[in-house]
Amino acid sequence: PNPAFVHYISSVLPSLGEEAVVQLPLRALGPRVRVGRVDPPELRRLKGDRRMLRLILRGMRDRQRIDAQDVELTIEARKVTLDGRRIATRSRQLAGRPPNQAHRMLRAFLISEARTALNRLGARDAAAREVVVQGETARDIDNHLDRVWPSLTPQGFLVELLSSRRPLLAAGAGTLAESELELLAMPRDARVGTWQWAVDDVPLLDAADALLNGVSTTYEHIVVDEAQDLSPLQLESIRRRSRTVG
Repeated sequence: PNPAFVHYISSVLPSLGEEAVVQLPLRALGPRVRVGRVDPPELRRLKGDRRMLRLILRGMRDRQRIDAQDVELTIEARKVTLDGRRIATRSRQLAGRPPNQAHRMLRAFLISEARTALNRLGARDAAAREVVVQGETARDIDNHLDRVWPSLTPQGFLVELLSSRRPLLAAGAGTLAESELELLAMPRDARVGTWQWAVDDVPLLDAADALLNGVSTTYEHIVVDEAQDLSPLQLESIRRRSRTVG
């Protein structure tokens, strides 16, 4: 349903005794963005294709680059080395969590490891034990995580993926034809703050949001108006909000 239809129904249902029904247009199933673009039909069909879910998932996994190499950081002008194997083990333990949640937990782990390393330095540098690893003193930790496991917004992730040729080709390899990837590609100078989104981008953003942060709101029963007109990805946006459909 479009916003006008939703507004109409929201005034009709209470008169029928239905007070606890949430009415939403499809555009609301995803992050709020500025919609000001109409894609050509072939691009609309492609953006509604379920293969886009695999593209998004692979693009997201490609941003996670933690290995077992030791990590050298500078904290309050002190060099500390963190055990890369411990960090890699912790990242594997968090692999099943939404990446942004895992990012926060990895950051807490790195801060704890940095404190331990500073305490070891305390044998010859007593002041090292007094360093508080937070805010500005944790900047090197944040810079490292930005490279190996960044915290992402759906909009930022999608713009970066679709405007960067190499990551886009890597994410789409074996799933989409190169001609389809060219069709999806945004201009290299695309920026989140100024980009005009299309309606068919909303299910893509919703998929990215669900992967990054999990799904926060679900419903026991969902009724869809004109379901036959929806793309597979729009239907997927609805499905992930159902408590009864796996």
